[in-house]
Amino acid sequence: MNEKKTIWVALPVFNEWPAINSLIENLQDVLQSEFDDYMIVICDDGSTDGSKDFINQISKDENIHVIRHLYNRGLAEAIRDIFEHVAENGKSGDVLVRMDGDATHNPIYLKKLINEISEKCDVAVASRIKTNDKQLSIVRRAYSLFARYFVKLFFPVPKISEYTGGFRAYSLEIIQKAFKVYGGSFIQLGSFGFVCTFEKLIKLSLINAKFSEVPFELEYENKTAESKMVPWITILGYILLIPVIYWPKTGWKKRISKL
Repeated sequence: MNEKKTIWVALPVFNEWPAINSLIENLQDVLQSEFDDYMIVICDDGSTDGSKDFINQISKDENIHVIRHLYNRGLAEAIRDIFEHVAENGKSGDVLVRMDGDATHNPIYLKKLINEISEKCDVAVASRIKTNDKQLSIVRRAYSLFARYFVKLFFPVPKISEYTGGFRAYSLEIIQKAFKVYGGSFIQLGSFGFVCTFEKLIKLSLINAKFSEVPFELEYENKTAESKMVPWITILGYILLIPVIYWPKTGWKKRISKL
């Protein structure tokens, strides 16, 4: 008899009150109605607002696992801790979905993303519809435009147009394979904030992951906290990713080709 597939939802959270409250309510409604077995894994990355007390309260739920950072260590370390936990505790056939904790990613898209994994790919990316960019600040729109053309030039990934969004579903097998290949360097540029979201995509591409996209609407109006992204640090991280991947002797592209 086949084991039930578990849907793991990864939520890195730092000071997202009160958005995290509405997100968890909506998320649990969708998971309970659509899936037989699920687990929400939250990394509280040193929150100092109402998120901390709220996460402590819901940690008693048997379908919620909480990882706590005493101090804010950044998005990359929060994601790494969650992914390592799921890779260690999950099983073949499970699916890992990463969402933002600010309620801008609506859980109604979960089923479409997970169906993509079940049918034809290792990574399903939720791709923002173009009208969403009008909701972003001028700085965020400029960053998104730079990132879009930069990555298409240096790191083209087949079937992908959304490189920087964090809303994605992964087969657990591809994540476990990535940790076997890269070890602790699966997320290598942890000091450069949001670059880790893109870095994972490129490194999965190097190990022959198959990709697909699902269109979705980013609900930016639900965001209640200020953006944590520092554009110049993120841009620097993108530039540093070039030698990390392409350096002739030690770059990952060269090393992967020898495996």
